Amino acid sequence: MEHMEPTHDPVTNIIGFLALVAFAVIMCNLTLGAITSNLTISQGGRMNKEEIIENLCCYDERSPDYGDLLMSNGGDPQELPRPRVDCGCDNCFYGRDRLAVELLDH
Repeated sequence: MEHMEPTHDPVTNIIGFLALVAFAVIMCNLTLGAITSNLTISQGGRMNKEEIIENLCCYDERSPDYGDLLMSNGGDPQELPRPRVDCGCDNCFYGRDRLAVELLDH
């Protein structure tokens, strides 16, 4: 296999640099879009009760996802994991559940 020397062509280097910058900008936009799409805030900047409930642990009986989980489990609530106990759902993982519980308790 023949050893190739790196190119020192300024045009090639600039094109490579611009491609890297474009990739970085795209990745930042995708990341910010994913983060902001998880935020559910109604107009006026205040969350209503329905939006707060959507942020509960999916195993909480008040969560809109709980019914789907219960149906997929055969309808036995004893077989579902307890909410917030070693839970890895998105709302627990990102801390939204903890805040939702605090807001509902007050």
